[in-house]
Amino acid sequence: MNKHKFYQFVIPSVCASMVTGLYFVVDGIFVGRGVGSNGLGAINLAVPFICILTAVAMMIAMGGSTITSIFIGQGNEQKALRSFMNSIYLVLIFSAFMTVFSFLFSDQIARLLGARGDLLSLTSDYLRYYILFGIFCMAMVLAAFVRNDGNPKLGLAGMAAGALSNVFLDWLFIFVFHMGIHGAAVASGLGQVISCMIMLPHFIHGKGRLKLKLLPIEKYYTSEILRRGGYRN
Repeated sequence: MNKHKFYQFVIPSVCASMVTGLYFVVDGIFVGRGVGSNGLGAINLAVPFICILTAVAMMIAMGGSTITSIFIGQGNEQKALRSFMNSIYLVLIFSAFMTVFSFLFSDQIARLLGARGDLLSLTSDYLRYYILFGIFCMAMVLAAFVRNDGNPKLGLAGMAAGALSNVFLDWLFIFVFHMGIHGAAVASGLGQVISCMIMLPHFIHGKGRLKLKLLPIEKYYTSEILRRGGYRN
């Protein structure tokens, strides 16, 4: 790969990672201004738990996109497709489990994070509303795969559109509709939805080598995805 091609992939990848971090920063700014110090404190308490969810999704994304790229490089598109779909399955299963778990036990999670008094209900509410969109944390997974499928600019565009939408929706829900901290959580969730909607057509319409297709979950690909993503034997 020549230097020009290298930067075509690296720069969108780095920028997309930076954009992901804007969600919490933007939420903090709008909540701090529109809800107050307690709302800002609640978001700060919720961030570590959300970062754990994000880290697991990123682990799957990095592991899955790595082995998928290896198979693409070898010219084995069937294995590439299987590793891609197994990555999607892993994210969906993990997201569904954490959505149900976090929604049911948001109060307990908030206490574990250190929330007390007025902060307890605010932190719990933010987690509960944010996690309703948990399945769309696959946006960062799609970004990794669309980048490795030869369209890094689309991955950056999808993540950037979600982040910019979050800015507008934070303003709309907090200052216009007066939804408070619930509005911030919903705005972040809808930002992820928008990112997914931008990137999904790439895979639905088969614009690259990878396409959404019903395939079985296979132990080999699952273990390779987790091993490459961060776990070591």
